[in-house]
Amino acid sequence: MIADHPDQLFLAQEDGATNAIDLNEGSMNANILSGTLQATGSTYRSTQQIDSDTAANTAALNVKLIRPHENDIPADDDNPYCRWVCTLNEHFYGDTIAGV
Repeated sequence: MIADHPDQLFLAQEDGATNAIDLNEGSMNANILSGTLQATGSTYRSTQQIDSDTAANTAALNVKLIRPHENDIPADDDNPYCRWVCTLNEHFYGDTIAGV
């Protein structure tokens, strides 16, 4: 099964580098950051995360932040690595609208 609908929701963790995504930055857009792949003993888990430094109301960013995961509390830079429900902003049929 392939999840290819432009409104498909995904769950992704932010990287928490430099600054975390604050609650008031929800509904903005952000880029995806690819981590280093494991050479051996792969767990088949993605190494991609939301690049927390790029959260902005720019249209040309990879994902649109919808809301934080209900078990995570993004408040300020003291609470990094929150999970966010997001959609692909740069989907072929996506809206590519700047974040609100």
